[in-house]
Amino acid sequence: MHRLLPLILGALFFSACGTSPMGTEAAREVVLQYLGTDVGTAGPFYKGGKEELDGLSAADRQKANGLIDQGASVFLIYPGHPAPGDANAGKATRVVLVQHGAVVGDFASAPTAAPSH
Repeated sequence: MHRLLPLILGALFFSACGTSPMGTEAAREVVLQYLGTDVGTAGPFYKGGKEELDGLSAADRQKANGLIDQGASVFLIYPGHPAPGDANAGKATRVVLVQHGAVVGDFASAPTAAPSH
């Protein structure tokens, strides 16, 4: 039993990291309804994912970090249908934060590459 305890705790930890109280897909749906367009999304990211804010200005990053610390989840927004040859294709152009089924932050982002995780 003592050997199984670390495995059980590890499984619980990693399963909690990938979900929010309202659910991943429900949060994504909030973002898509808010934007009202055909866009790409990456996320949600939580407290451990603050590197996704690298494209924000210092003031916006500070606001977003405060929202994340209060439990908001982060979604990176990508253009849905970039023009051929667009230098920003595949790069996030907005950061949207969701908490309790509502958008609580929407920030323009300098285009950043998709996260590698």
